[in-house]
Amino acid sequence: MLERLQPVIQLVERDRCQVAELCTHFGKPLESNCGHCSWCLQRRSQSIGSRTAPALDAAVLQQIESARADLAEKLPDSVLIARFLCGLTTPAISRARLQSDRRFGCLESLPFQQVLDAVSGLE
Repeated sequence: MLERLQPVIQLVERDRCQVAELCTHFGKPLESNCGHCSWCLQRRSQSIGSRTAPALDAAVLQQIESARADLAEKLPDSVLIARFLCGLTTPAISRARLQSDRRFGCLESLPFQQVLDAVSGLE
C-alpha cells in the first residue's frame, strides 16, 4: 500500500508547481504554473517524511488513563481505545454510542501509532 502512495509523496515534495506536474503526468501540460498549489504559494516543497510526532505530556497521558479505566468494559482492547481517542469510528464504538463522549477524538492531532503505543504501555 505504501508503494502506491510514493508517487503522490514525490509529487508533493517536488520543487515546482504541483498542478503543472500532475497535468504533465496525465498528458496535458500547462503553459505556466497554476499559482494556487502549495509550491506556487510558498515557493517551497512540502516535506512529508520529516515530520516528528509531538511528545505526550501529562495531560494527554491522563486522558488515556481515564479512557482506559472508564471504558474498559465497552472497549476491551488497546486498539479500540486508541481509535476512540483518535476519533476513529468503529462498529464497537458506534454500538456503545461513544461518539458523544467528550473524550472521543480528543487526541486526533496525534499519530495513531503513538496513541496506540501509549495505551498499550499502560496495560
